[in-house]
Amino acid sequence: MINRASDSDRAFGQIIVQMPWRDVLRCEYVVCHRAHGRGDVVNTVATFSSLPPSEQFDAWHEAVSKAFVPLDARSRTEGAFGGVLANHAVGAVQFSDVAGGAVDVYRSAQAIRRFDPGYLKLGMQLRGYCLVTQDGREAPLTPGDFALYDTRRPYQLSFDSEFRMLVVMFPRELLNLRADDLANVVARRVSGRRGVGGLVSPFLVKLANELRSDQIVPTFELSNAVLDLFAAALSEQLGCESPVRPETGRHALILQIKAFIDARLDDPELTTATISRIAARWGLLDSSHFSRLFRATYGMSPREFRSERIVSA
Repeated sequence: MINRASDSDRAFGQIIVQMPWRDVLRCEYVVCHRAHGRGDVVNTVATFSSLPPSEQFDAWHEAVSKAFVPLDARSRTEGAFGGVLANHAVGAVQFSDVAGGAVDVYRSAQAIRRFDPGYLKLGMQLRGYCLVTQDGREAPLTPGDFALYDTRRPYQLSFDSEFRMLVVMFPRELLNLRADDLANVVARRVSGRRGVGGLVSPFLVKLANELRSDQIVPTFELSNAVLDLFAAALSEQLGCESPVRPETGRHALILQIKAFIDARLDDPELTTATISRIAARWGLLDSSHFSRLFRATYGMSPREFRSERIVSA
């Protein structure tokens, strides 16, 4: 059973793990410090496929409910449910890679009364199909699509087959959207194939895969960049003019520049100077600032990114 230390600890991603399934659950922890101040990064990985089939769903349900907010669930899987839950908490932001069998997961009014921390969750489908329902709206998600939902009000996620989803949970105050815009954007499908969503989606897929394989450790800078990209994609979805921070637009521009580089890897004229001119044309006039933003988002410089992609191609 995975337990939080207290409601107040939840806001800082602190996790206490008790393991009645010591022989089948694998949990890993990494604790580090920020360069300024002090903060914890907590990683946990739990797999359920080694449990007896009759116990897998209940164990998965309990772990998911403890890792997020109180949730109800109904399995639609015959036989072994399987399931994986990998959590990476950075301060108040939690990245979770969740997988399992066919299931309905829902947050009831009773569960909200039991515990309501005021979090938002963004789910991006990595495998399978999901229908997100909240406030009378439905968001059908296929791989690459994502949607926002609010833990302060009832919602339901329905998976009709085996699935995998990246879930990012964070306090409502961290998303740079006005309250009325937020109310209009929950349970709206953001396509992973066009617009800003089409730029954000490949980034999140890569992030999810690297988190699961421990190739990357989430940082506060990465968390901020991800939330900025969410705000940009959701604002575009509404066609609204929410007063987003300058960083929000800049991170969206960086994704556009990355897409530009991807499409021109074989172009011998695509030099660092050319990339800097492209950035300037899209409003990032300071090339050193652009390089810092790019590195904070992707963990490498634009030149290193291009070289790595050329080698992998």
